[in-house]
Amino acid sequence: MQKFESLNSKDLNKNNNKNFHKIYEYNPALLSYLYGYLKNPPYQSGKISKNFFLKFWDIVRLGAISAVVSFMLAVIIVYLISLTDYDQNSHAIMELILDKENIWILMILAVIFAPVKEELTFRMILKYSAFRFSFSLAFLLLLLPEILLNFFDKSFIFDFKWWQGAIVYFGFIFLAGFGFGFLFKRFFKKEKIESFYKNNFFKIFYLQAIAFGLVHIINYQEVLTIWFIVPMLVMPQIFLGLILGFIRMKFGLIWSIFFHAMYNGIALLPFLILSNVSDEFYNKLVGNNFSPMDFNNISQSDLSILFLSGIFFLFFTLLIIVSLAHLIIEAVVAKKSKKI
Repeated sequence: MQKFESLNSKDLNKNNNKNFHKIYEYNPALLSYLYGYLKNPPYQSGKISKNFFLKFWDIVRLGAISAVVSFMLAVIIVYLISLTDYDQNSHAIMELILDKENIWILMILAVIFAPVKEELTFRMILKYSAFRFSFSLAFLLLLLPEILLNFFDKSFIFDFKWWQGAIVYFGFIFLAGFGFGFLFKRFFKKEKIESFYKNNFFKIFYLQAIAFGLVHIINYQEVLTIWFIVPMLVMPQIFLGLILGFIRMKFGLIWSIFFHAMYNGIALLPFLILSNVSDEFYNKLVGNNFSPMDFNNISQSDLSILFLSGIFFLFFTLLIIVSLAHLIIEAVVAKKSKKI
């Protein structure tokens, strides 16, 4: 088994007993290590010491945990929404999925743009440097108008073409990122800020996850009509923010971006496959208007694509089962061998 690194108590702030974090000794069980870290996340620079393939397998297993927890939370969310008059299709992602012409656009946004943007916004800031902090701050500043404009007609305020908007967006990121970075290097001592991080990292870590979850509330239209279940609506994203935060701190920012892209891509891949069926059949499937009687009218090509999506579902279901089984067995074996 590959070793997880031990944390040196010298890396933690001993002067503040309230914020003195537990030192995690050698622990080969990922599930136990994740639980221990989320219970009391310490701020330090050490990463998990494994080769690429073992790290990749850990990422897959963390994805299985995220998928199962998100599914259970989604079931609760659907049930709660069903108790209201809210239209469950009034969701930005669902609206794009309902029109299969938008699937490729959605894949690009969800697999490339969103993971990079959101990881640089919420996770890069978890390890301090003047420029990491400043670029995350620049992305955060751009989130504020994005959230506010969600409640208004954007075309009424701005009439940009996509490339003009891209120039403004990335131009602001570049100027603000480097501008704030030089200011932080000039006027703030790195040692003091890192000391603040060490003393308050539990709050910082969980705040980024909560903020990450709350930002996704803009995907719901007229969400104020169901304001009383808003905390539950974003709970899957908050949990995902915790997993991504753990990956960022223990594997690195590139791995958190990769995990985020993989997670979104796998969630949307079935719709990408199904977008190749006929328009009528696709609308019935994603619009929940499909009945067993419709099987009699399915074309051979549509049936083949449906079979392919079934294989995809079966493969990833088995992968999740195997991943969770390995996590549990690993934790039990490690505990019996007194390494936990």
